[in-house]
Amino acid sequence: MWMTDYIREIKRQFVEVYGFKPLPNSTKHEYNVEVPDGEYPMTIDGKLDKVRIENGGISCCNFE
Repeated sequence: MWMTDYIREIKRQFVEVYGFKPLPNSTKHEYNVEVPDGEYPMTIDGKLDKVRIENGGISCCNFE
């Protein structure tokens, strides 16, 4: 999976799994979403990634 696809999947899960509201300029293909700081476990490509949001930045590929 390309990194752009990986980030797109993270944003999709923020909306569809965690229930954050997409911003008005979002599309179904590319969600834009504001997420509070924290850790958000996500399963992507069969691996558990502990995605972290800090000051608006995404830290991903934090596998167990």
